[in-house]
Amino acid sequence: MTTQSLRRGCAAIAAAALGASVLGVVTGAPAQAAEGTTARTAGAATWIVGQLGQDSLLAGQFGPDYGLTIDAGLSLAATGEQPAALARISDAIAANLQSYITGEDFGDTGSTYAGAAGKALVFSQVAGADPADYDGGELLARVEGVVDDSTGRSADVSQFGDFANTIGQSFIVRGLNAEGSEEAASATDFLLQQQCSEGFFRLGFSEEGASDQTCDGDPAAAPDTDVTAFALLALVEQAGDAEVDAAIESGVAWLESTQAEDGSFGGGVATEAPNSNSTGLAGQALAEAGADQAAGAAAAYVAALQVPATCEAGPLASEAGAVAYDSAAFEAGQADGITEATTDQWRRTTAQAFPVLQSVPGAAAATALRLVGPSGFVRAGSQVTLTVQGLGAGDTACVYNPNSRATATAAAPTVRLVAPRGTTRRIFTALWLGEPARTSVQVLDKKALVVGLGKKQVKRGAAQVIRVRGLAAGERVVVKLRNKVVARGTASPAGRFDKRVVVRGAAPAKAKVVVVGQFNDRRGSATFRVVR
Repeated sequence: MTTQSLRRGCAAIAAAALGASVLGVVTGAPAQAAEGTTARTAGAATWIVGQLGQDSLLAGQFGPDYGLTIDAGLSLAATGEQPAALARISDAIAANLQSYITGEDFGDTGSTYAGAAGKALVFSQVAGADPADYDGGELLARVEGVVDDSTGRSADVSQFGDFANTIGQSFIVRGLNAEGSEEAASATDFLLQQQCSEGFFRLGFSEEGASDQTCDGDPAAAPDTDVTAFALLALVEQAGDAEVDAAIESGVAWLESTQAEDGSFGGGVATEAPNSNSTGLAGQALAEAGADQAAGAAAAYVAALQVPATCEAGPLASEAGAVAYDSAAFEAGQADGITEATTDQWRRTTAQAFPVLQSVPGAAAATALRLVGPSGFVRAGSQVTLTVQGLGAGDTACVYNPNSRATATAAAPTVRLVAPRGTTRRIFTALWLGEPARTSVQVLDKKALVVGLGKKQVKRGAAQVIRVRGLAAGERVVVKLRNKVVARGTASPAGRFDKRVVVRGAAPAKAKVVVVGQFNDRRGSATFRVVR
């Protein structure tokens, strides 16, 4: 078998074994998801978009991974994140469609892979693409062509055999239903037959000629979280039909019964241990079905495996927003970073799991952050108190300026940073998974103020004019004559302060004028003579 043929065979086997990990997450259309944009989804979207190559595709072991790229695009559409990147991905997939939905590249002439075609159809719909860009406008017809007119069962058209399964059927149901296809009803009926009485959906179909095509007729049918979630995400778009509603209710009940106390889910036979992919997919399905409490618990589990934005140096310092597959992967990342050997897993997990982060309890909106600092002047080199407002539960932010930084959390949102040297407005930034927040602080450094006098000598009881230059606009000024305060005020917008004062005291004698600005290290002086 050639490398290209091996890729097709491996993909089919992996699809049967890994479910969601290969085919990806079915997600809602942008119109459904705009309400869920959060700092966490924004951070994940930013990270995964940063993983795209110049061709706007995610790379796999054997070159561009079109399925994984679509996973990322579906999640961007579901969360309303990065619309420009979504458009670029759509163009890239449209340009490479035949390489994804057929085996023409490696000699599988005349082939169409049912699951891939259905997934591409759904993606084209949620991406808002021009149908003409996808298979010359014939993608819908191609998907309809892999569905049996009488049974609604989908099947691959391939010389390597048929590897169609319930995940692909779920995509096909969703795509056909959105298009109002005449094949949608029969395809939906066949999908409903893949649900067992316990509530879960099985992965593989019965033999094509078997008299019983239902899950209950298959003694080898194994519970599968991922497959069940995919099916539910397809069916919720047809809610209102009695049979569909009953299937949704049963599927939700089964998911809730298998959810761990920490909110996590395992997947199918090959992915039974708790992981972000399965938990993210199940949580998204639960959220779409209205099971908010269970969805929130699933989201919290995934959120705990998302790399936060902190000031701490470490291997994951530049990977904020990425989601780890499980706790072991997260710990390995903290120790070694995201390596060449683990990059694919991090990409796959983040691309597929992050829509559930919309359901994190207490999640903060991506643009809700505010950074509040002192409104007055701050002395250079002193501690500046800043408070981050708008952090959600579990969120962190790195608050920094050019020479200091500190991590703020929802529980401890106030930090203290050192004001840089120099007299100017300094920008402080709070960087988190959403849009950064900034505030400016007027910093004053030490300075020798220029003090001018109207006269070199003044008669006792007469007036002397004191002129101060080099102040900051609005800076506080105190003028002392012979150690007594004779004037107070604030500098003009031009940084000036002029005052006429009456000279009292014994004469003849020298009189010293001392001017102090906002801080004691901003001062100047001048001397004149008092005469009779």
